[in-house]
Amino acid sequence: MNIIFTSAFFSITEEQLEDYESAYPGVNVPQELRKMDLWLRINPKRRKRSYSRFITNWLSSTHRQLLA
Repeated sequence: MNIIFTSAFFSITEEQLEDYESAYPGVNVPQELRKMDLWLRINPKRRKRSYSRFITNWLSSTHRQLLA
């Protein structure tokens, strides 16, 4: 399991990145991960219980915006 992205809140493995990229075609997943990390750092009172759910919701929303 090779971790390719790490933030203070979550880590993403190469396998997870491939899964996200195949589930959300057209979304620049590494860029969105950096945006998520920044958002979490500047909104400390809005921490999440489930970061995997947070990531999935964020990418899903971004994907829907691309399709609109």
